[in-house]
Amino acid sequence: MNKRIFIALYILIITALSTQAADRKLDLSDDIYKNEQVEFITYPDYVAINLTYTPIENLLNQLKKDLKLKLDSRGEAHITLITPIEFNKVLAQKLKISELNELAKEMDIQDSSFKVICLGRGEKVIRDVKESNFFVVIKSDKLFDYRKKVEELFIKNGGKEGLFLPEHFYPHITVGFTKRDLHENDGVIKDAKSCYASLNMVL
Repeated sequence: MNKRIFIALYILIITALSTQAADRKLDLSDDIYKNEQVEFITYPDYVAINLTYTPIENLLNQLKKDLKLKLDSRGEAHITLITPIEFNKVLAQKLKISELNELAKEMDIQDSSFKVICLGRGEKVIRDVKESNFFVVIKSDKLFDYRKKVEELFIKNGGKEGLFLPEHFYPHITVGFTKRDLHENDGVIKDAKSCYASLNMVL
């Protein structure tokens, strides 16, 4: 296929997806931004900031009603900054999880600002059934800065440059799923290209 034709088709597809997402609108309370009183919780092999759950729960209920789907959830809301795979396969070579948590506290990462982009949807056929997951796609300079600091700390402690990629980061808030959450190894990239619906921020 001619390269120009390929690029033109790609632009048309992305534009069509964006238009479809713009046509679907759901409400999300701006309380999702109010997390001053939410505690920073540490985990054994990943780093995340925790969010107030009610706005995500309400969004989940809208999805269930609109799509008439049975959706499960974790019953909580968070944004993962360092995944278990990133820690166990790369960062643990030179860093302890306590060091990553300490850096998060020093940067007051729990109080990070972020911007809601859209509601994303991922899909995968599992045992001949198309399964779905839904997530709020976000953007945050501070969360990316944290990952840059982690990279610097990793290299400073003897880690090989290029093993940990701070820019390989698709911040999101999981809303719900039909069978299980879907991830990058399922072919689901949780960025703006996955937008399924626009989100109307309400009081």
